[in-house]
Amino acid sequence: MARPREFSEADVLRQARDVFWVGGAGTSISDVCKATGLVSGSIYKADGSKVGLLHATLDDYLTRGLTAITAALDSPDDPRAGLEVWLDLMAEQFGGDSDYPAGCYMVQTAVGLTDGHDP
Repeated sequence: MARPREFSEADVLRQARDVFWVGGAGTSISDVCKATGLVSGSIYKADGSKVGLLHATLDDYLTRGLTAITAALDSPDDPRAGLEVWLDLMAEQFGGDSDYPAGCYMVQTAVGLTDGHDP
């Protein structure tokens, strides 16, 4: 019987995403380990590779973004009001005074994987 994971996958994805967001695809696995508190074996067992973890963080980022916009557009009687709420949230999160690094994680990841880094 396999041992259950002793860490929160959501927390690890968030922590790893933040490291990749700043360091790009060239981020070392040791940097990811420092940020998450995991050993490389746990990361490889959970995601198969550093690239697998990078893809998992991107998938999580996109899923959370789509969930947020869907909720904003579905909740009010007026979809325009929902769009305004979502745009305000995005401006707050990515406007420079937030905990998020600058730029879109999806774009930075795509560029990082095509600019010669060997993930």
